[in-house]
Amino acid sequence: MEAAVATPVKPTGLPPRVINLFNKFDADGDGKLTFNEFSVAVSLEFPNLPAYATEQLSDIFGKYQQGSTGDEHVDVLRFYKMYAALLFRNFDVDNNGVLDLSEAQAALAYLANGRKITIAQPLDESKGVDKKWFWEMYKTMI
Repeated sequence: MEAAVATPVKPTGLPPRVINLFNKFDADGDGKLTFNEFSVAVSLEFPNLPAYATEQLSDIFGKYQQGSTGDEHVDVLRFYKMYAALLFRNFDVDNNGVLDLSEAQAALAYLANGRKITIAQPLDESKGVDKKWFWEMYKTMI
């Protein structure tokens, strides 16, 4: 009997960095990440993730998980959303729920493998970029 060969997930319309990370840590190639696979991926992708965000990993996973007890997992589309939340938290080091414009641009440049990103500024730039605004900018990177 031949062993099954894992086929990496190749959805269109998602940032390559997110897809590559998902496939790298989908150990058995089933198109799902368990909490353990997710945790390892996050620790390597965001080695300087603030402590407050690291403490929220279980809650973030729980918000997006699928499957029944014992088979909790996330697919690549849910991972894409989780990645956005973690990317925001990685650059929101003071945990105030807002990024200044340069932090938001740095976060999106990180997603784009260092390519400089210029984003539309919020109407009141002095208030910074909140999660909702960041999510809108994140989605345009597809």
